[in-house]
Amino acid sequence: MFQQKIDGLDNALSYVRKRANYPYLKENLAQLASIDTEVLISYELINKHSHTNKELNHIMCALLLIKQALDIHESVTEGDLTSEKMRKQRQLTVLAGDFYSGLYYRELAMLEKPQLIEIFAEAIAGINQARANSYQALQAGKFKIENLILAESYIHQHLARYFGESTEYINVIKTAMTLARLKGNKNNVIDVKIEAKNLWIQFLETELTKQLNKIKNGELSDRLKNHLTALIQPKHEGELIIL
Repeated sequence: MFQQKIDGLDNALSYVRKRANYPYLKENLAQLASIDTEVLISYELINKHSHTNKELNHIMCALLLIKQALDIHESVTEGDLTSEKMRKQRQLTVLAGDFYSGLYYRELAMLEKPQLIEIFAEAIAGINQARANSYQALQAGKFKIENLILAESYIHQHLARYFGESTEYINVIKTAMTLARLKGNKNNVIDVKIEAKNLWIQFLETELTKQLNKIKNGELSDRLKNHLTALIQPKHEGELIIL
């Protein structure tokens, strides 16, 4: 399990866990978890531009929880609804996604920054469109990496532009988050249908290597750069951080 006890990452994660804590959902659904790459990129990006711990915690919480809500809603399928147990499970899953969506909005609203809410809303619409495009393409026996990149990193891309980060920085985020998702072996509708998954992983590893060589010194912290360098290694698999 990835842990960071040196700076404010633990405090930010503790805040997220307190906000997301709902015993009934914990008892009946799988625990919330994010890939370590996503958590570290989120923290490094937001911490770099936050003026207070309050601002850091609110944005970090909103970002991680809306990603969870989107993933939870994506996991909902018609499936076998003949049994009462399956119907209850599906209803709980939908409600969980709605619950975390509500928490995300509350966190942003507490910051009183309308522009930030607009940025998130636009990115969420883009993610939903990218996922719809992915389903359509996979039904036709095709896979477009561009859709997966948008689905995985669109909010982070928007935030990075809002904060004034460079194109090189944004390219690193896009590639790293998509690579981490594929290496994380998610068992959702999109990932299980991707053909030649290992070839896409190799492609992204090569791209990330090039991008890390292009980025200016100081744009990435040593910790994040070391993490992404390790992510490139073929045997590296994403670890999960429980939220």
